[in-house]
This record gives sequence, structure tokens and C-alpha cells, in this order.
Amino acid sequence: MSQDTIAVSDGSGLEVREGFNAALVSLATLFSGAAEPNPTYAYMLWADETDGLLKQRTSDNQSWIMVGTLDKTNWGLAPGGFGLGGLTQRLANNAGLDVRTSGFFSAYTTANGALPLDNYCFIPMPINAINTAILAIRVSTCDLYVASQAGGVWSAWRKI
Repeated sequence: MSQDTIAVSDGSGLEVREGFNAALVSLATLFSGAAEPNPTYAYMLWADETDGLLKQRTSDNQSWIMVGTLDKTNWGLAPGGFGLGGLTQRLANNAGLDVRTSGFFSAYTTANGALPLDNYCFIPMPINAINTAILAIRVSTCDLYVASQAGGVWSAWRKI
């Protein structure tokens, strides 16, 4: 937890180095603390330990907006893997990336063994903490496929 300023004052070499180190700790910990950091900057992140929320400063630097909950996976906004759960293990593109690290992307896959071998754009749609749907758009034909997860169990892909 650190809320040191990121504006480092002039001083001796040691004082400046200590100032930079303190500023880096503040950045690395998202200015975490029970009180609002001072000074604030537009788009600044703050881990508010009083409310347990991650907050971001508005573009006009006038107020904070809530980004998510600190102690929740993905800040409580969506299930892990962009709402795909374990299915992301099967959705890898030719570069070895997956939906967890690259979001919406085109992948060459036969996920769950039910999609025709081709390139797809995947659109995950988290419904709640345990239920998810995903659309797969086949790039070559624009065919749409859907799979859903209920309570951690994925359905087979269905063409729609």
C-alpha cells in the first residue's frame, strides 16, 4: 500500500532515487489506501481499500468511477477467460494465443470437436457468474454457431 506522489522533487541523487522508487511502488499498487490519493490525475487508478473497489479518475479529473471489486476475479465483472471458463483451453489461434489473453479474435479451431475446421470470430457473452454463451462466426461462410455453459458444463456447438 502506497500513495506517495509520482511527482519527484529535486534533491540529492539518493533523494531523487528514493522518490522514484516510492512513485513506482504507488503505481504498482494502484495508489492503494483507505483515503483518496492526493494529488489526482485524469484516468488515474486507485485501489480503494475502504470500499474494496478499483476506481478510475474521470477524464476531467473531477470524480471517480467504479471499475470493479478488488477481491473478485476479473473485478467481479465477468467470469474468468472472458466468460468462457474452461473452453478457452480449446480456443487457440495459430499464434498460440487464446481468448483469455486476446479477447475477440479469429481462431483456427475444432473446439469441442463440433465446429468445422475453419477460422472463427468468437464473441463471449457472460450471463452471470456460472452461465455463459459464446457465438462463433465462421469467417469463410458467415455461419453462426452457439455453445453455452450452465453450471460449468459446456453444451456442444449448434449452428443457428
